[in-house]
Formats: sequence, C-alpha cells, structure tokens
Amino acid sequence: MREPGTAARWIHAAVLLLSLACFGWVLWPVWRHGRELAAGVHGGALWRGILLGAVLYALLSVLLALAWWWLAGIYGPRPTVRTGYAVYARSQLAKYLPGNAFHYVSRQLLGRRAGLSHPALVASGLLELGSLLLAAVLAAAVGLRVARSAADAGLWSWPWALAAGLAALVAWPLLDALLRRWRPTSRWLAELPHLSLGRTLRLLGPAVALHLAFFAGVGILLMLLASAWERPFSELASVLWAFPIAWAAGTVAVGAPAGVGVREAVLALALEPLVGPARAAALALALRLVTTGGDLLSALFGWRLRERRG
Repeated sequence: MREPGTAARWIHAAVLLLSLACFGWVLWPVWRHGRELAAGVHGGALWRGILLGAVLYALLSVLLALAWWWLAGIYGPRPTVRTGYAVYARSQLAKYLPGNAFHYVSRQLLGRRAGLSHPALVASGLLELGSLLLAAVLAAAVGLRVARSAADAGLWSWPWALAAGLAALVAWPLLDALLRRWRPTSRWLAELPHLSLGRTLRLLGPAVALHLAFFAGVGILLMLLASAWERPFSELASVLWAFPIAWAAGTVAVGAPAGVGVREAVLALALEPLVGPARAAALALALRLVTTGGDLLSALFGWRLRERRG
C-alpha cells in the first residue's frame, strides 16, 4: 500500500519536470535569435531596465506585504507594519524551493515567532491566496476589456466581469461553511469567527485593492522592459492582463519553484502576437530576472528590519 504522501510527491515531480520543459521552451528562441535580439536593443537599455525594474518590484512588493499584514491581523492581534513586512519579505525567498509552497511554511514559522497564532496564520494564508487569485481575474478582465475596446468588444462586457468577481466573493463563505463540516479542518476553524458575505467584503476588500495595484504596477514594469526594443510605450498597454494570468498559472503549478517555466511560458504566449516569439520569450525571461532580484532585495531589507528590531 502506498504512503499517503507518495501521490503528492509524484505530482510535484511531474509539475517540476513540466516547469523545466516550459522554461527550456521559452529559452530556446532567445538562444536561437540571441544576436538579432541584442542588435535590436538600444544600448544597455534592457539591463538598465532589469536593474531598475528589480528596485521598483521590491517597492511593489510592499503592497503584497501590506495585504498580508492586513489579513494576518483579522483573527487576532495585528502585528506592527514593520514586523509584518519583515516576516513577509523574508518568507518570499522560500517559494524558490521545489514545491512552490514553502513560503507559506516559512511565514507560519516566522509569524509564530512574531506572536501570531497558528490558526490565524493558516487563515491569512488561505485568504491571501484567494485575494490574489481574485485580483488576478479582475485585473485580467480589465486588461482584456481595454485590449478589445480598441477593436471589437465582442461578447465581453463589464457585467460578466462583475458577475465573476461576485461569484468569487460568494464562494468564500460557502467554502468556510464546508470546511467547518470537514473533520481535518473543523478543529482549526472552530477557533475563528464564521465568514459571512459582509465580513468577506470587509476582510478581502483592502487586500484585493492592494493586489490589484500590484498587478497594475508589474504591468507597467513589463512595458518598461519592452521599451528597450524601442517599441511604442502605448503599444503594450493592451496586454496589462498578461502578467496576472501568467502569475495565476505559475501559482497553481504546485511543484514548480516560484512558478518558474510555467509563468514564463504563459507570458510568452500572451506577448507573442504583439512582439513576435523571440522578443516575447526575452521579455518573459527579463521579467523573471526583475521579480527574482526584487524578491532578493525585499528579503535583504526585511532581514535588516528584523536585525534592527533585535
């Protein structure tokens, strides 16, 4: 008889292999057309954009930390903003470990040291994931609407986007009720208040707003990187939806470290009709350098805050 964790390990291994295959698929056109890509770059604009983008991404990560800080204090004493940022920023590096889930484990450990309760941390992690996915859907909906309004909106309309967002919000109280009836999670949720629709709006509203601002900021970073090839700045305004979709795909790819490969493949596919396969792949890889550098800067700053506190 197989151990309970055997199937999960096989799934993680399969997703990890898939992520590596996706990363190789994205890397291939950059390797093949490297000279053409380098010739099209204006001076060192791309590398300057990557360095500047890493700093800007570290600043945008403050929005993610603030959203988690807000959610972490819902079911118990809220930590200080400084402590919340230090915990969140340091834990982000753990997502680069195989599994794409160790940053949640790290946040549990660091949060407990900061005085937060285990049930509150579990709840905040689930709510954060839900808020990010909801914000990704809404950001993609807005971006697609902008993209299609220039030509033909077709069947897409705001009521569909609002209905999707409302359905996502209603799903949380239903999920809360179901998990309270499920024995493995009922004992943890017994210590937490029930999640009604009104309470869901109050809890997730500020977090979703911060996450939407984060996705919009990363979209601007993507346009900044694209300007290295002297593409008109406004030409990429219609693909602000691309990163939220790519981020969501990388997040649900449990097993891929930080969604590596999966996120780049989705982003490259989204950008290919606009800039071609080689430049789309180069932009996806450049954005990965930006986000990795930004996470490293955030972790270093979070560690510095922790040292000063000590």
